[in-house]
Amino acid sequence: MPVLPQNQQVAGSIGLLPGRGPEIIPRGEEEQAPLAPAFPLAIKMMWNISAGSSSEAIFSTMSQELVPASRVALAGEYGAVAHRRSKGGPKQLAAHPNVIRVFRAFTSSVPLLPGALLDYPDVLPPRLHPEGLGHGRTLFLVMKNYSCTLRQYLRGNSPSPRLATVMTLQLLEGVAHLVQQGVAHRDLKSDNVLVEPDADGCPWLVITDFGCCLADERVGLQLPFTSWYVDRGGNGCLMAPEVSTACPGPRAVIDYSKADAWAVGALAYEIFGLPNPFYGQGSRAHLESRSYQEAQLPALPESVPPEARQLVRSLLQRDASKAVTVTVTVGARCCPSLSRDNSPHSRHGSWAFQGGEALPAMHTAPRPPPMCTHGKARSVCQRPSARVAANLLHLSLWGERTLALKDLKPDKMIGWLLRQSAATLLASRLAEKNCVETKMKMLFLANLEYEALSQAALLLCSWRAAL
Repeated sequence: MPVLPQNQQVAGSIGLLPGRGPEIIPRGEEEQAPLAPAFPLAIKMMWNISAGSSSEAIFSTMSQELVPASRVALAGEYGAVAHRRSKGGPKQLAAHPNVIRVFRAFTSSVPLLPGALLDYPDVLPPRLHPEGLGHGRTLFLVMKNYSCTLRQYLRGNSPSPRLATVMTLQLLEGVAHLVQQGVAHRDLKSDNVLVEPDADGCPWLVITDFGCCLADERVGLQLPFTSWYVDRGGNGCLMAPEVSTACPGPRAVIDYSKADAWAVGALAYEIFGLPNPFYGQGSRAHLESRSYQEAQLPALPESVPPEARQLVRSLLQRDASKAVTVTVTVGARCCPSLSRDNSPHSRHGSWAFQGGEALPAMHTAPRPPPMCTHGKARSVCQRPSARVAANLLHLSLWGERTLALKDLKPDKMIGWLLRQSAATLLASRLAEKNCVETKMKMLFLANLEYEALSQAALLLCSWRAAL
């Protein structure tokens, strides 16, 4: 009977724990990202120009900032006001490791902080600055204190292609969670992503700043666009084409279900070490989401994994619903349900990660995948959702052997998921603190859904077959 290793050193020596290497190359000490924060919590002070000075008005006007707040953030009395979340207000996000968590929110008087008169004099209240336009009270948010933003981190570090892929995956996991909760961030940029290095210096990414988000219980991700006065979001440069080109009308609707995933595709250029093609810097020409063509997108470096390069281009398709033909070579077995099996299991089946096992949550076994018999099997896909895109990177990073085209069978996929579950649980128990890759595997196994996994596997197989 095999005996499990009893300590981290033994487990690492036999290859059970994720490998760690020189994934980050510093760019010079003068540009290093800030070190770990000295205080565990940070207080974010909002600028209040138009919300008035009453606490209820402030909470109502800045309610989007409270979307990632915990259930106890507004419970009881904290600071100078007792507040209850009103019915019909913005949604409340469930917790996720890649999304900021607001622990407490309260209103209070605006203080005169060091440097305020130089950095933001115009938003100070008149009692602090005679020419200030701000109100005397504002909203304060208590959250975890992070080392730096993604923009600051990338200024001081050059992550390896594999680590950059894992960083992009983290953003996709966060966006997939938002979509599943019916929330669109609408202002994704490197300044709105916080970074916390783990014990080995690998960055953990967290999406923050929900002030421009769409989190309306009544409309979900389908925003009625009846006039130009409807707010489309806060970041014009990284606004998805279906949002930036929308025209108002009596029945016009903007679909935000894939808008944040498009922004992640643009941010991936920065993560992989290139300028964001949708940002203009000096005389450098840049693309505009309203008018760019996919052929104008710059190529990512050859050192970037081919699956990651293809995924970035797929995320940046202009038309979110455009059908793209993908092919699988003759004689190869498709992944379960990839041929659009019409049985209820292929459409509604899901994977469950419980007790260390990842098992298909279906009443019967899935139908065996068909063989491709006519030259090439052709299928169509759209711009991938954040969930499918995240699954694709997970499979690319962890499932190299399992996803060999000739071996892609349901029983081998299930066996691979079981092994990943056991190894991930073992790694999480043996390590004092979970490394980034272990956390990502746990997220992958905890959020498996049969249809999304099948779509990701089909895309990955078709891209590899085309190489």
